Parts: sequence; structure tokens; C-alpha cells
Amino acid sequence: MCRSIPGDSPGLVAYYKMDVSSGNTVHDFSSYSMHGTFRNINPATDWVTSGAAIGDKSVHLYPTGSWQGQQLEYKAEDGSRFWVDSVGINSRTAGVHIYQVEARPNSIAGIPNSQPVSDYFGVFTALHKADNYNINYSSDNKFCSAETYSRMNNEFFSWNRLPTTVEARAAYIKTDGFSREFIVPGAAGGQLSIRGPESICRGSSMELIAETDLLPVWNTGHQGKILNISAPGKYWATVYSGICAVTDTFTVEERLLPAIELSKGVSLCAGGQATLTAPAGFAKYQWSNGSQASSIQVSETGTFWVDITVDDCVYRHHMEVLAEDCPVIPNIITPNGDGLNNLFSIQGIEMKNVRLEIFNRWGKTIYKDNNYKNTWSPSNVAAGIYYYYIKSGPSSREYKGWIEIIK
Repeated sequence: MCRSIPGDSPGLVAYYKMDVSSGNTVHDFSSYSMHGTFRNINPATDWVTSGAAIGDKSVHLYPTGSWQGQQLEYKAEDGSRFWVDSVGINSRTAGVHIYQVEARPNSIAGIPNSQPVSDYFGVFTALHKADNYNINYSSDNKFCSAETYSRMNNEFFSWNRLPTTVEARAAYIKTDGFSREFIVPGAAGGQLSIRGPESICRGSSMELIAETDLLPVWNTGHQGKILNISAPGKYWATVYSGICAVTDTFTVEERLLPAIELSKGVSLCAGGQATLTAPAGFAKYQWSNGSQASSIQVSETGTFWVDITVDDCVYRHHMEVLAEDCPVIPNIITPNGDGLNNLFSIQGIEMKNVRLEIFNRWGKTIYKDNNYKNTWSPSNVAAGIYYYYIKSGPSSREYKGWIEIIK
């Protein structure tokens, strides 16, 4: 099987790896620990390096027919894949094993120091060499260039570089068909990951951050690790390292506008107050007059706004306070000089460009003012019934009625 086995495997009586290089003790790796001692051995000269094709894990393939179309794949725990295909159809080899050694090799001579090496793979062709075969390697860590190094087995300390082709993020190497061991340190095209909030409030801004050691170029044309955005959408960045390019994409959704119902227009009687109310239960309120309550009292017309904070989003709503006639018109005046009820005083109407006409019972105008200010006193008018006509300046509404003067 070209692999080591667990020392507690069922039925295992003794397990001697013979992979030490000094001393005269041979260790039993089974649960019985029946260690032994070599006799008549010179530890300094008798230990030799084995070239046996043994790894920590392995897979194998022994086809019953032709090698045509056959493929053997091994997938490591880190997500990397190593597979063999294109075995010569006339090959006499009985089978193929792939094994992985989850450790650095006993030597990395011939491999540049800049290349990270933490494990390696081997291909063992049983009984006979293959006419040829291809090895293929891919990794979850994307790379766009790779260098492959090979040696015959563990007896050979020097690694040789092999021509390598990279297509679709995988390395392809054609071999001579012999059993070999391989190291494929992929050259990544730069590491890149975009992070940031996955949703944005309407009318707000936020930052997307590209985590990389290189200079990212965004789809907006911006260059830099931080991109300020103010709208939802799909954003991506690319980093370049030589001929290699790596791109990451990040999607930002718009946070849904909550259902907030506010009156668009509120009426205000002259001299009175109106209540502007926002729905209760939200995190924060900020009115245009500085109040932070959910409702306010206003005594002036105009446009007011309130900022409502919902899940860290701030939504602004406007409300218009409009002048409304709420007339209170007297029907009796007693101009007797006592300071009470001496004037024809209209309440509930904004006294701006208010037109007033007073008529006697025959329809004759006895008083007229196009900008009345509640100043008419009928002290020089005979007692009796009179009639009025009022036109509001702010609303243009007309009011007619009678008034009795008592003396």
C-alpha cells in the first residue's frame, strides 16, 4: 500500500519501521512496544538510507485491462489534489501508487530556499516502469505559476527541476514513467481577500478593505487597499504579481427600508400647537428642532424633519406644517369701555392680509380693512344687528355671518 499504518491497527503484533539512522535499538511502534536490539552491528556504518516508496497516506490503481483513459487521484486534507493520468497504453506496469509524506523530505538540495516545502508526493509503478505518465497538481491556494522538483526516491538527496505547465490553476508535468517523488511549490499570484459590511444603508457610505500585500486595482478604477462606496452592488479588486493576477469579488446589498409611516402634511391653527409624531420603538430620533423624543410640539408653520435610526441606518423624513383656519368669530360686542369684549376680535386665523367688511342691515359698508388686525371698535356705531364678510389671507377662505352690538 506504500504507506505507514497506525500502531494500534487491529491484529498488529509488532511494527518495526527501520527508519532510524543511528544506534542499535529497533523500536516496535505497535501497542506491545516489543523493542529489539541489533547484534553484531556497527551503527556508524551499517545504517543506510532506504528508497522504499512509503508515505503517510496512499491510494493505488491496478487496472484489469488497458491503461487507456485510466486516472488515479489523491486528495490531501488541505484540499490539494495530486493525480496521475496519461499512462502509456503499452506500459507493462501492473499498477500505480500515489503516496504523500506529510513532512519535509530528508533533503531539499536543489530547491531554492524561497520555496516553501512542508510535504511531498511520490508515484510508485509496480513491477515495471510505465512508458510515461503525467502528474497533475492543484491547490485551494490559487497559483498561476509553479515549479516542480523530482528525485527518484529517498536515497537521492538532490532534487531536479522539471518543466511545468500551469493551466486553469493546475500544474501539469510529463514524466519518463519511472517511480519518482515530487514537490510542487505553487507560486501564488498574490493573496487577496476583500472584507467589509455585506449591506449598506441608503444615503450612507462604507469602506471595503482589500487584505493583500500588493496594490489592488478595483473595478471602479480606484487603486488602493480601501475603497469607499455609497451604493450597493458588486465590487471586485485584482492584484498583479508579474504575469499572475488574482481577483476577489464582494457583493454589497442594500438594507431594506423599514415601513415608517408619517403624515406628510399637518395643519396648525393660528395661535395653536400641532403635534408631530414618529412611530415608537426605534433606536434613536433626532428632530430638526434638536429634540430626541419620538414626538414634538410645534407652534409655527414650515418644514420639519426627523432622523430615525434603525439597525445603524439613519432614515430622514420630512413633514410640512401648514397654516389652517380655525376661526372663532364673536357674534356679540359690548363697546362700553370696560376693556372686555370691546373689539371685534377674530381668533384662530393668522392675521395676515385678512380682509374684513362690516355691513348694516341695508347692505351699506360701515367698516372696511384689507389687512385687519383685530382693531375695530364699534363705539361710534348704533346698537343693533350687523353683518360681516371675512376673507383669510393665508387660506383665501371666506366667512360670512352676523354680529350684534349691544350698548
